[in-house]
Amino acid sequence: MRQLSILITALAVLVLSACSITNQVHFNKDYSGNYAMIVDLGDAMEMFKSFDPSIEDSLQTQGAEDPLGGLISTEDRMKFDSMFATMDGISNANYDVGEDYVVTMSFDFEDIDALNNLFEKWASDAADAASSQPEMAGLGGLGSMAAPSFTRDGKTITHMAEMPLDPEDLGGEVEGMDEMDMSSMLDGFAGMMDYQVVMTFDRKIKSVGGEGFDILSQEKKSLKTRVDMGHLMDSGSYKIAVQLK
Repeated sequence: MRQLSILITALAVLVLSACSITNQVHFNKDYSGNYAMIVDLGDAMEMFKSFDPSIEDSLQTQGAEDPLGGLISTEDRMKFDSMFATMDGISNANYDVGEDYVVTMSFDFEDIDALNNLFEKWASDAADAASSQPEMAGLGGLGSMAAPSFTRDGKTITHMAEMPLDPEDLGGEVEGMDEMDMSSMLDGFAGMMDYQVVMTFDRKIKSVGGEGFDILSQEKKSLKTRVDMGHLMDSGSYKIAVQLK
């Protein structure tokens, strides 16, 4: 389990380092559905290589079948699949690393509770791993930054996520970094990230409300939004509420 915990934490760090994250969720009429997270790590990997040119040699050694340079081994992938398989109400989990370092994780869920339970476990495991591993010092609060949730009230589905506003809530001090440095780093993350949420439905959309996001496009049964990262840093949350017909 130690390796799996490190894997989950590493993925959380990579997500926060990425420039483009798209969360796609489809709800059937009975509120089961499919969820996919698409993380474009292309720019992040280029940044890592600029700090450590030897990463390029590692990537070439690993070959095209493992573009993340051995970060996720075959054993770790099997453990990752096992974690999904043990979650009630979750099925057809798939993990894929495509060209140009685009990572896609997807799964089906039988209801909103199953969807939320998976997010909560993932966030909890990431936070526990970061707190218990010296090499992950200062990352203990990442779980709360990666734990979206969904609620349903009648025909209204609300999606929201929160993150810690106080740098001290990130799980301890990082050697050589004070609170101001950590705040600057988080501001840098906000400026880099393009975080989108795409929601589609079998039912038609009646209205959209909430705060902390911009609507990129809206059709009868689909909504594409971009989270306002500046608002998220200032307020600590965002909320997207979709009322269906």
